[in-house]
Amino acid sequence: MNRENLVLVSYYYEFSKEQDYICSKPEDSGMHLCSDLPPYRIGPMLCTEKAIPMEENLPTNASCVNWNQYYSRCAQMGLNPFQGTISFDNIGMAWVAIFLVISLEGWTDIMYYVQDAHSFWDWIYFVLLIVGNSSVDLMLNALSTYQLLILDEYLLESKL
Repeated sequence: MNRENLVLVSYYYEFSKEQDYICSKPEDSGMHLCSDLPPYRIGPMLCTEKAIPMEENLPTNASCVNWNQYYSRCAQMGLNPFQGTISFDNIGMAWVAIFLVISLEGWTDIMYYVQDAHSFWDWIYFVLLIVGNSSVDLMLNALSTYQLLILDEYLLESKL
């Protein structure tokens, strides 16, 4: 593979879907405030410059403008996390999110998003949900094993 191909691959790589950023208003006491947006990125380059008034402010190979420093209001924008598939906006989507949590499939990502938007203490809900589900699983397994033992005894007695 020559150098030209490597440049094309890195040029077309999408960095926008790495991680969704969720912030909260100060009164919601979430972990990430809207005023703490991370610096703007263009590909792998971290933008740190200020915008120059009445200029185009186009990015160069060495620098770019950190546009995130100019956000002054917190507003709902775009899709929910994971390209809109995880939310608590309606009962159906909430059940899907809860199922993912109790199945332990990506539950930490969901928990961190909820903490970012609401409160650090939301981890208690997630831990109780997982522990509660594990307890129910354990109890159901014990009951089904006990039922099989009773059935085996009954079948043995009926053969004698």
